[in-house]
Amino acid sequence: MSASTVPRPATFATVQPLLQRACAETCHDGRVKNADDFLFKDEGDLRRRLLGAAPGTVPPACQGRPLVVPGYPDRSLLVAMVEEAEGPRADCAERMPHICPERRPCLSVDEIRSIRVWIEAGALP
Repeated sequence: MSASTVPRPATFATVQPLLQRACAETCHDGRVKNADDFLFKDEGDLRRRLLGAAPGTVPPACQGRPLVVPGYPDRSLLVAMVEEAEGPRADCAERMPHICPERRPCLSVDEIRSIRVWIEAGALP
């Protein structure tokens, strides 16, 4: 197996830059005061916050839902929010990044796969 085909370890370090670029830099950076801006503020551990429930300030259908369930991407709200299918979001909110693909690019299949692989591996640090 060549160096280019060796899979990257499924650690948070592999997905944090993606989340920072696609989520924090576009909307959820703490400047707009969105309900879920707590995720990307520079205080504390982003991974730890992702392992918690969505805050009480999000739409009612999202409240209490786990953002990331280690080992279970299909039960993780983060995955539901970036995938194309509407089912798992169930009136929780629109697909993220906000207004994709009309105003900004949606996450690619490979980017979503990276998030899913990280979660499947247990959402490792």
